Amino acid sequence: MIRDRRKFHTIAFSSPPIKSISDVKDLMDKNIIKNIEKLSTTDSYLDIDHVAYYSEKRYSLAPEIDEIIVTLGDREYYEYSLYIIGFRLSQKYIILIAAPFLLMLKNIFDDIIINYKTNGIVYRVIKLKHLMDAIYNNRHLGGRIKITRIDMMIDADTAAYNISLRGPDVIHSNTFIKLRNALEGTGISLSARKCTLLYDDHEGSRFSLLADQFGNYSFYVGKGGRNLPWANNLFSYLAEESLIKETLAFPLIRQAEEDENDEDS
Repeated sequence: MIRDRRKFHTIAFSSPPIKSISDVKDLMDKNIIKNIEKLSTTDSYLDIDHVAYYSEKRYSLAPEIDEIIVTLGDREYYEYSLYIIGFRLSQKYIILIAAPFLLMLKNIFDDIIINYKTNGIVYRVIKLKHLMDAIYNNRHLGGRIKITRIDMMIDADTAAYNISLRGPDVIHSNTFIKLRNALEGTGISLSARKCTLLYDDHEGSRFSLLADQFGNYSFYVGKGGRNLPWANNLFSYLAEESLIKETLAFPLIRQAEEDENDEDS
């Protein structure tokens, strides 16, 4: 089973009728999921379920990955892990469904949307430009929130350039500051495409999240998913700083298009 210690794809969403992880599971095919464990947390408003997902389709194309095959009834299925995270954010119940493959996540959401029979699902997009400004101006929970990677587009009159900066604190690096100052007042725009956020409380609790401008997220799941509770801390910061935008647009469609040209998406 593909479980942890790898990148998982996810999106953040909510809907008034969805008030628990169980409500989400009710929208999924009961024949292809099975509860494995409920991860313990110290936050009574945070729930994390580890779920087995069975698929007749093999999602991994890497031959070195030894995937588990199980028999259910008279059919054989590949077994994968899902993590479903639920927490309260600005008086709304937010759900993250994390899957090890983008296509798997899209297929799961296709089933959820079909079974939900409504357009009431609202997704969450990070306002990347506002996020950069907030951290640049030291609104970062006393250094607990940092950007460790940012992909940007420099758009001039005659050409556009994609650049990527990485480091322990990109926004406060000399490279970023010089670039920002050099473009100021020139009419050349600098826009963020995606970035990696790191929450680190300096006491051993760390969680990183890759987000793009369309509302797609991915994060590294540590052993046994023990780092997942800190997703709540990161999203709470984003909500408190008004760095999250609600949208009805399904984000995975846009990322699937980008993945064809960007292997890191």
